[in-house]
Order: sequence, then structure tokens, then C-alpha cells
Amino acid sequence: MSTSTTKGGFHYCWIILLSCCVIGFFTLATVANCMGTFMPTVVEELGTTATSFSLYYTFLNFTLMFGQPLAQVCMKKFDIRVCASAAVTFSAGAVALMSTYSSITGWYFSAILNGLGLSFTCYLLFPIVLGNWFKKNYGTVFGIASCMSGLGGTLWTANVGKWIGAYGYQKAYLICAAIAWLVAMPFCIFGLRTHPEEKGLRPYGADEVSLNTGAKVDLETKGFTMKEAMKTPFFWMMLISVLCIHFMGTFQNQITNFAASEGFPIEQASVVASCLLFGAVVGKIGLGWIHDHFGIRATWCAAIISILVGLMLFLFGGGTAMIVFIGGFIFGCGYALMGVGSPLLIRATLGTKDYAKIFSYVIALGTFVNAFAPLVYSGIYDKTGSYFGGLYICAGALIVSLIAANILISKTAKLWK
Repeated sequence: MSTSTTKGGFHYCWIILLSCCVIGFFTLATVANCMGTFMPTVVEELGTTATSFSLYYTFLNFTLMFGQPLAQVCMKKFDIRVCASAAVTFSAGAVALMSTYSSITGWYFSAILNGLGLSFTCYLLFPIVLGNWFKKNYGTVFGIASCMSGLGGTLWTANVGKWIGAYGYQKAYLICAAIAWLVAMPFCIFGLRTHPEEKGLRPYGADEVSLNTGAKVDLETKGFTMKEAMKTPFFWMMLISVLCIHFMGTFQNQITNFAASEGFPIEQASVVASCLLFGAVVGKIGLGWIHDHFGIRATWCAAIISILVGLMLFLFGGGTAMIVFIGGFIFGCGYALMGVGSPLLIRATLGTKDYAKIFSYVIALGTFVNAFAPLVYSGIYDKTGSYFGGLYICAGALIVSLIAANILISKTAKLWK
């Protein structure tokens, strides 16, 4: 096998990366990132409450929690093209069905259907497939693919608002579903492959790098199995570190209301959210680059320091718009760790031997945190009239994550040499 094709040295890994980018930009951005834009209109037209609408996310995250271990098994047993095509169809179908409901309970059914689709595409597809295809610059390419959903969300969210105003929310849902399905399906069917061997290739850079040392090594033979990992303290330190990051990440859903609670008009409050999302785009690429050049410890430390700086600007910015905008951006740069951090940490500390299975279970537990952590932030706000208590808890969780990750990295640094 070779690390390049016979056509001018072009490696098929770039088609894999392109396919992941398309799925992120056109599918994940529309079926996941844009859904909150519909909330005010749907609540008003159905005469329901924001809490009732928000239960959509609870159903979605519970489905993700149980669906991701099943998705991991399916990805191992079935062709990735079948899995990805089915996942995109489930998610696009769920969004299309939202155009037909006259009761909020219908959204809960769509949440389950969308959750089944996102169980494949939201957390598992990119790190598993790109990890198989890239042994060199994996962190960078994973960051590029991951940031596409944020870039797409920035674009599509603005347009969804216009479509709702011009055509109504029903047609806007149909447009989102069409974009999610029509653009991504050709890449699911013709672009994706699970392993380079399916194309008669070796992973890109396989002869140049190893997991920890840079020596030539077959990475697929290195690491713990799931059962072995769970018997070590390393697994539990990794889990604590990752779940603390998930707790932090759910504050993103509260950022607009936080800004409003600090006296910002809705126009400025939404800008804070946009700054955070833009920071996440920059952060996903930046953290991937840091990982490839300086390793997992530097990646984790840089991200958490960035988040803590953002929190400090939120807490002590005095309600000054520009300071909070900058805080949102800096927070977002570190917030990107929620998407790219756990795959990199698991690979670096527990190895790749049973990576897909370990990762799927960790992310399932992460989605469990995602389902309930927002209630902590909102509950503190409802009782005190301020998000500051929640932000202090968030800062504490970040410090726990930083300590656990650094101990873990130190203890496992020589395991895979």
C-alpha cells in the first residue's frame, strides 16, 4: 500500500476531509445549530411556552446518550456510507416533519428521530473516520472539519431568520431539511470510506508519526481495550476531565439570556452569542494546530485558560458591551474544546486500540450532562436573578478538568512509546 495514489500523488484522504466538511457545513449546521432560531416563532404561533419547546433538547440529548453506543456498533458492522446516509436522512426527515405539526408534542418525536441521526454524525463520524485516514496532522484536519458546523451555523442562522419572516416557519423547516439532505447525500454515498485500505492506501502520514513519540509504529495495535481501560484510574480521570468540559459547554445555550440579564438589549445580547460561536470556529482550528505542534497537554491548558479568561470578563466586565463581546469570543475559543478535546485526549492517553468504543461511551455520558447541566445554570438564575453563581461553578469544574487532565497525561505519557 501507499500513502498516495498514482494520480499525481493525490491522496484520497482529502476527499474524506471534504466529505466531512460538507456534512458539517450543510447538515449539522442546519439540523442542529439552527433549531433555536425557530423557538420564538413556534412558541408564539402554537401558544406554548419556552420551557415546553426546550424539552426538545432534553429528548434530543437523551436519544444521543443511548444512541451513540448503538451507532458505534453499527459503524463497526456496516458500511459507513450506509450509516451516514441513514443518519442524514433521519435528521433531515425530522426537521421536515416539524413543518407539519400543530402540537408541540410533535417536536419531541422529531427530537428522537433527529437524535438517532446525530448519534452518528454529531460526535462519532468525524473523529473515527478522520482518525483512520490521518496519522499526520490529525488534530488540524479534525479541527477544520469540526468548525464547519459552526461556520455553517453562522451563515444559515441568519438566513433562517429571513426565511421565517418571508415564508413562515413551516417552509423554513423544509428549506433546512432540503439543504441538509440534498447537498450531503452525494458525499455520504460516493465520498466516505471507513478505512484507507478500502482504497488500497495507508493512512496519510502513517510512516512519519506515532501517537506519542513520532516513531514509526502501527497505531492500531496500541492502547487499552474498553474493559482494560475501565479497570485503570486513567479512564476515570479522563472521564472526569471530559464531563467537566461538557458541563462548561452547556453554558453556550444560556449566553444570550446571560447578556440580557446584564442589561443588554436583545440586539447586543445576540451579538455576544455570535462572538462566542465565531470564537469556537477559530478555536477548533487553533486547538487542532496546537495539538499537532505541542501535544495534548498544551491543547487542554490553552483551552481552559481561554475559557477562564472569558469567564473573568463576564464576571468583572462591569456590563460593558465591548468587554463582554471580547469575553464571548475568548470563551468561544476555549469552548471549542468540547468538540475537539475528548477525541484528542482519549487517543493520546488511552490509545487507539478500542478508541471508537471508548469514545462512544464517553460521549454518551457527556450528552447526559448536556441534558441536565442547563438546569443548573437556569435554576441558579431563577432563584438569584443572576448567572454569576453558575459561572463560579463553571470555573470550578474547569479547574478540576485541568488538574485531572494534567495528572492523566503525566501518568500515561510513556505508555505507548
